[in-house]
Amino acid sequence: MRMIDDSPLYTHFLCERAHIEATRGDELLWLRKLEEARRGTLDMNMMDREKALNQVDYMQGEGYKRFAFQTQKDLPITMREKYARLALSQFSQWNGATIELPGFEALVVQVSKAQCLILIDPEEALRLAGRVQKQAEQRYPTLLDKVHRVIFLAQQRLQMSGSDFLQMFKEVSSSAYHLGKNIL
Repeated sequence: MRMIDDSPLYTHFLCERAHIEATRGDELLWLRKLEEARRGTLDMNMMDREKALNQVDYMQGEGYKRFAFQTQKDLPITMREKYARLALSQFSQWNGATIELPGFEALVVQVSKAQCLILIDPEEALRLAGRVQKQAEQRYPTLLDKVHRVIFLAQQRLQMSGSDFLQMFKEVSSSAYHLGKNIL
């Protein structure tokens, strides 16, 4: 039952509903709501549908990334790496425009990839963050804080064991959350 006549707004609403479940750590409900978001695109014209499906695919990657860095659950580093790989795969398959700003969203996807790489290849995370940092400085300085956090976390990941990194990440995330910020 579709009540909104604005396709980008409707897609955003459905994706955010699904993403809330990822932030809560409910993978099954998240997947159901993502499927609901995909079904919600069926009544759209072809151009809007393609952008909307790209948005849903991107948000699926964001959900997997959320599970990789979930602090409410005690997941082993191997499970977190698995989620990071799933997210990275989604971001790598992303094929362009969604409902957001075209140049901005391409950089956001690169930042999301770098965030995933913190867990699975921190050296590559640093390289990618360095490339994104140069572009963000010139075109989208609002992304610089995220890029700097990627660099910090990737450096920490290189210096710590998996369990030590997870403990540090939980502490930093908790502190940031209490300040109204997000570590990723």
